[in-house]
Amino acid sequence: MRLSKSAVLVPLLLLGAAPLIAQEGGAKQDTQGKEKTQPEPRPVFIDAALGAKATVNGVDGQPLGTIHDHVIDRKSGRVGGAVLKVELAGESRLVLVPFGRFVWDTAGRQLRADISKEELAKMPEFEPIEDGQAPEKGNSASTPKTLASTELLRSKVLAEKDPFGTVSGLVLEPSRGMIAFVLIQPAGQGSDPYVVPWQATTWDSKAPTEGSLQGVVAMALDKLSSAPRLERGDLRSLETDPSALKGIYAFYGLEPPFRTREAGSGQR
Repeated sequence: MRLSKSAVLVPLLLLGAAPLIAQEGGAKQDTQGKEKTQPEPRPVFIDAALGAKATVNGVDGQPLGTIHDHVIDRKSGRVGGAVLKVELAGESRLVLVPFGRFVWDTAGRQLRADISKEELAKMPEFEPIEDGQAPEKGNSASTPKTLASTELLRSKVLAEKDPFGTVSGLVLEPSRGMIAFVLIQPAGQGSDPYVVPWQATTWDSKAPTEGSLQGVVAMALDKLSSAPRLERGDLRSLETDPSALKGIYAFYGLEPPFRTREAGSGQR
């Protein structure tokens, strides 16, 4: 594998990435000008695959380009940045934009980039890591510490040592800039995918064969057969049913990394 400058840039970008991205609206102040303590908003979940060729607008509403890939920390699931495919001076380029430069538009339920085309033109071109043994994979943002979302999608996942399914989607929690869940489609077991917290997965880029990516859930296959599923792929149900959301994490022996408030309550 040949490592480009991106192999150094990507881990540094992840180390310096802010855990939260901006949300439109801003904090409110009281009559004395002091900032009020605002209740933590309910988590919002979007399909990270919207990053696959989705158009990204700047804060002025003008198109900047399309998302080519995401750079994800293997351990935490933090999204360090998005690789944008942009047209600059008549040429197509890939540019890695830190995820902290994105703004979550609550009303429009979309990510926008707090960056201009002029800034993009000054940023270094993203040089993908090329694997000579798998040239058909094309551009990659994977390194020993990071994963590319395009390589995660359609990767095989094991339940301990037994085949479990294939990654069919990634669920992004945009306000924290984290991949919250991996959607795993089991072969021949219905259309609704299993929804698995990122913390319940591990990823090995050298198994089962060199150049491939494989995930593992440390739970026996017979137990995983009763794991929670995402009915009809409805991500909104994760936002509107806090008890079901907590149940997903509880199944894997985990606590939600964000507050899950019941409707009309400020309690967790």
